[in-house]
Amino acid sequence: MQSERSRAAAQLTPEQRQSLLESLRAALQDEEADVRRAAALALAQLGDEVAVDALIGALDDPVPDVRRNAIYGLGDIEDPRALEPLIDLLEDSVPDVRRAAAWVLGQMEDPRAVAPLTSLLQDENPETRRDAVHALGAIEDASALDSIVTALDGSDAEVRRHAVWALGQFEDPSTLDHLARALDDDDTEVRRHAAWALGELEDPRAIPPLIVVMQDENAQVRAYAARALSEIGDPTAVDVLIAGIDDIDAEVRGAVVHALGELKAPLAVAVLARALIDSDSGVRSAAAWALAEVDNPAAIDALFGALDADDAQVRRYAAAALGEAGDPRAIDALIPMLVDSDRDVRRFAASALVRSVTDAPPTHFWAPFRTETPTSGVLRRPLWEK
Repeated sequence: MQSERSRAAAQLTPEQRQSLLESLRAALQDEEADVRRAAALALAQLGDEVAVDALIGALDDPVPDVRRNAIYGLGDIEDPRALEPLIDLLEDSVPDVRRAAAWVLGQMEDPRAVAPLTSLLQDENPETRRDAVHALGAIEDASALDSIVTALDGSDAEVRRHAVWALGQFEDPSTLDHLARALDDDDTEVRRHAAWALGELEDPRAIPPLIVVMQDENAQVRAYAARALSEIGDPTAVDVLIAGIDDIDAEVRGAVVHALGELKAPLAVAVLARALIDSDSGVRSAAAWALAEVDNPAAIDALFGALDADDAQVRRYAAAALGEAGDPRAIDALIPMLVDSDRDVRRFAASALVRSVTDAPPTHFWAPFRTETPTSGVLRRPLWEK
């Protein structure tokens, strides 16, 4: 439906578009607030620079929802003429209007908004402070770092979460000690996002605190710590990750297996082979992928052995992994799998054979492991969307 509306708008003649814009600008003066609110939204969806002046005028509307719709409309258009009027609205009497202005200023990423957004970190409304610190992270201006760090000590957990996210955007080594401190926060989400942010730094100095967090009481925090250790890419983390393969939580085991694959750790071959028979299918799938990534003869031998597993799912994963491994022995091992009793094993074997002898792209099954994080739900990149 949205694409149909977009196509319809694109098909307007210049005369029709001009007439529509004039009608909507006039509707912004309607006596009914609902009409003005809808007109502001419609102007925003048109995304036309001609609408900017009208939307800026709507920022003075007495009804907060009209002002807020106009703010988001200006955010979609991102015209620099809106910067100063939006900064002025950071002092609006209505918290939701201040929040909307902060959010859009973050979208615009103009460093001139940093000082007024920093002042908003003292706002009495915690949600406003949250959106202000998020905006500062989106702008990524170094002058805001000290203020974001200060927000880590705030009493509101949501503000602290967004402060950690904001620091992660900078990927600045100077934030490491502050992020490590956030690993001790009482709030689970703060700890989880702190682990993610430390991984973004890719700094070996973060390894010791992340190793400690591998014992966190929360499974998602442990999973993010495993992912962060793999992002840093230092082999000194392999031993603690190997220990994590016995975690009681499948999400953590999956994250650990994926991390060991990213680190291409030969020492992990034995535990990865054991993970091929894990009780969780996501862990088994990750283990097959990880063994192929290790690119070690013992790892490939483990995959060959998995082709004889009683579990058809293990055989499927092993076949797919061998298609990626680039080992010439895989062809002879995969051909018999074309007559496997399981239809999906036969299908995966056929795809793997094609992959092993051509430059064909990875199969749909295998594609998730090429992304930044597994798509199985083990990890979620910390983002806040409006």
